[in-house]
Amino acid sequence: MKLLVPIGILLFATALLAQTNPQPKPHPRPAAAPVVLHPHFAPGQVLRYTIELVTTTAGDSSGAVQDSAASGQLVVTWDATVRIEVLAPESGSSAAMRLRTTYEKSGAVIRSDSYDPAADAMLKQYQQLEGRVVEFALDAQGKVIGVEGLSEVLNDAKALKDAKAWIEQLSSGPGAGGAAATVGQQWTVDQPADGLPLAGMVWRTTATYLRNSPCPRGAAPSQQSPAPPNSEMCAVIRTHLSLLPPKSKHPGASDALRARGMTAEGTWAGSGESLSYVSLRTGWVASVSQTGTEQMDVTVTTEHEDSLRYVGTVRTRMNLQLLPG
Repeated sequence: MKLLVPIGILLFATALLAQTNPQPKPHPRPAAAPVVLHPHFAPGQVLRYTIELVTTTAGDSSGAVQDSAASGQLVVTWDATVRIEVLAPESGSSAAMRLRTTYEKSGAVIRSDSYDPAADAMLKQYQQLEGRVVEFALDAQGKVIGVEGLSEVLNDAKALKDAKAWIEQLSSGPGAGGAAATVGQQWTVDQPADGLPLAGMVWRTTATYLRNSPCPRGAAPSQQSPAPPNSEMCAVIRTHLSLLPPKSKHPGASDALRARGMTAEGTWAGSGESLSYVSLRTGWVASVSQTGTEQMDVTVTTEHEDSLRYVGTVRTRMNLQLLPG
């Protein structure tokens, strides 16, 4: 039972947690000029991001089923440069736009306080991302309706789902479900935590539009008519992420585990904070800094009554920066 961050999450999903999806629950907001924080796409637009993600996993396992990769501490530092190109939809396609992502750089450093036989395979996964191209077709609402090249990069169903989710978040924007937002406004979005072993858990994202401020130095959110240095203004959004427990006191296993004849019980808690700068002119994210923690004590039992108990903590620290055009 590996509790390392899946490679699909590393494909930008963590970086864009501040960009929540539609159907939020807005709180009362003060009267002010509203701003639509929604990305303005144009064919030919090119953006490049640098990403650094540090994941520290510490824990121990016990039971009839043993997993050496689940014991001790493992620190993974992933550095990447991602290029995003906006393409016109193909003739006759129902897509409103296409986004092509290229991993221009992808490398990792892995440190462990004990022998981990999976470390070499994990390192190879990160290295193999370099040079890979994935193309997404999106409808007018930013929903992914077609993917090319992703299955060659990821062969895990959960990782594939995560990768699709981040591009939908990118295209739907960080505002209140794509609606106009004002300084001081707060909005909340709940999403099922389908990737966890325990059923019924929910990720709650609460975002607050703090203020308008100059974008971070060096960030130019568009290569088309870029603004002069230091004159680009950004919306500053603080986001709190929390993992809500299931309503049932005995949630049982997730659908994925039940399909494999497994049961699960225990506890799983999580929280995170991020600060995002979003261009008022283009709606593109200029930078994100984020930290998060998950703590778990879960026992998974197979249909043959073999069990594995895992007690551990996962901490993440991420920085994303839009490179100048």
